[in-house]
Formats: sequence, C-alpha cells, structure tokens
Amino acid sequence: MAPFADYLNSIYFNRFLQWKWLERQPVTKNTFRQYRVLGKGGFGEVCACQVRATGKMYAFKKLEKKRIKKQKGEAMALNEKQILERVNSRFIVSLAYTCETKEALCLVLTLMNGGDLNFHICHMGRAGFPEAQAVFYVPRSACGLEDLHRERIVYRDLKPGTSCWMTTATSSSPTWDWLCTCPRARPSKAVWAP
Repeated sequence: MAPFADYLNSIYFNRFLQWKWLERQPVTKNTFRQYRVLGKGGFGEVCACQVRATGKMYAFKKLEKKRIKKQKGEAMALNEKQILERVNSRFIVSLAYTCETKEALCLVLTLMNGGDLNFHICHMGRAGFPEAQAVFYVPRSACGLEDLHRERIVYRDLKPGTSCWMTTATSSSPTWDWLCTCPRARPSKAVWAP
C-alpha cells in the first residue's frame, strides 16, 4: 500500500488530476488559438490553430452554416464528419476535435504543413518530380486510398490540389467534399454523394 500512498502524494498524481479535469472540459472555439488562413473552400475556410492547453497545432476547418444551408450541403457536411470519425490511417488526415459556434460547424484536423501536391509539382523549381521522388510519394497515396477502400469509402476528388504532405513527406488527403460510402449489400456499385 505504501507505493500507492507515495503516488497519491506526488506531483505525478496532481498532474494526472489536472489532465483529467482538462479532458472533461467542453471543446469550444475558445479551446484554440487561431492563426493564418491556410485555404478556402465552398463552405468556409481552413486556418492553422493551436490548442491552448497543450500547444499542439492543428488545422481548423470552419464550415459556415449559412453557406451549407444555401447550397443544400447538410448531408455532405455530416457525411464528411462521419467519415473522418471512421477512418484511422497514417496516410489520411485525422479528426481530432469538433465544435460548433453560432455561425459555423468546426472540424479540427491533423495539420499538414508541407503544402499540397500541386504546389510541389508547379512551384518548386522545375515542373514535375524526379523519378525517385515520385516513387516515394505515389505509394503513400495508394496506401491512403487502400485504407479508404477498406472502410468502403469512395474518394472521387483525388488530384494534386487535394493531396497534402506533411514535412515528413507522409501523404494525407484533407479535402473530403467528394467522399461517400458504399453499402455493404452491394459491393460492386458505388453510392455517390449528393
């Protein structure tokens, strides 16, 4: 019993209690410090953000409710969230947090700080990649697609502008507007998103 009593009186137990308290706090927009805009899309924008409590960096995707409603994209926004919750792959961005404000639905995703593939193809010196670099990137994209297909998810918008890279050169695909799921009953047919 003595080792446990020592633990209860240690700073490690106090840290554990602080962490448990932090875990129970609701996630809101104020949980994050927001930084510069990284990109814009049909329903809103993506900016870099930092969790105030931990300092960890993420991408903060704001889907504006007015735009979603105006473009009748409710099903698409819900589909995006559900798919991001389902997928667990080192080659696909992960959903870390979600929150809601009066104006927007917010998805907090893994930050891909290496830029998109289109930037690397067109703006990094000569157009295109050397073969050695292509041999490095292409299998990672294929692994990401394989992980999606394993979950019966069809990704219809794969292109250089939607493939992002971390600085460690791990592929991820953060634009989910054209994702949809295939029903288990009919594996030979795909069901397309609205």
